Amino acid sequence: TGDRVVYYADADVWTQYDLYSVPITGPGGSSVKLNPTLSFDSDIDGFQISPDGDTVVYRSGRNTTNSWQIYSVPMTGGEEIRLNGGFLSTAAVLVYFQISPDSNRAFFLADVAIDETYDLFSAALDGSDLVKVSTGLAAGYSVDPSFLVSADSARVVFRAATTAAQTFELFSVPVAGGTVVRLNGSLHATEDVEPAFSISPDGSRVIYRSDEDVNDVIDLWSVPIAGGTPIRLNGTLVAGGDVLDHLVTPNSTRVVYLADQATDSLNELWSVPIGGGGGVKLNRTLASG
Repeated sequence: TGDRVVYYADADVWTQYDLYSVPITGPGGSSVKLNPTLSFDSDIDGFQISPDGDTVVYRSGRNTTNSWQIYSVPMTGGEEIRLNGGFLSTAAVLVYFQISPDSNRAFFLADVAIDETYDLFSAALDGSDLVKVSTGLAAGYSVDPSFLVSADSARVVFRAATTAAQTFELFSVPVAGGTVVRLNGSLHATEDVEPAFSISPDGSRVIYRSDEDVNDVIDLWSVPIAGGTPIRLNGTLVAGGDVLDHLVTPNSTRVVYLADQATDSLNELWSVPIGGGGGVKLNRTLASG
């Protein structure tokens, strides 16, 4: 909201770093420390401000549990709330966490049942609710840190291994938990959905890359965020061709992607409707090389 600054500093004790919040107009003497006093071997690593500017979420390692936990605190200071709950007191929360666009929930990875096997959790910022949203995964395999929350704060999309072969697939679930839906089609053996996927700004569709049609050929796919039949967006790729990257337009109507679609190793720019249809090449003819 542009009215306060949050910073990380050893302002009170040398080499003991804490979080502080201060009005953007100052003065520095009006800053407040957001976290409680930490012991010498405790630390804070990673923080985010909620989109509405009311809350700071941070990750902290406390020597009493020898693990990393996740907390929320009002922007102007107050009592912290541990979001990962009492039953996770010996588990570690990873630094990869996100706050929903509506500022109601935080999403984080933690190894609860098996050491270094990470599930995805969703917690209300006021501490009133905590659920594991990544259900149905194969034993011993983790959610990948590349998870995304839709702009309407309705669903979270995550990539996870679901087989002993560690095949990573793409899943969608309501932000407060519920039925987990697989978004991608059938993959070739030992192949994965690529980690760089995206959600359209209107929250309706997920765009991802994978080799669902031809083994070792990476195509671009579009699927409804709540599940449905994936649609291949790119045209037929030349032998050796792959889709390398993509962006969704701000109005959620088209996808622009980079691919050596027409000539192997000649990367060009293409545009296609987000629900599939005739694509067009955007760039002019490129010089040799």
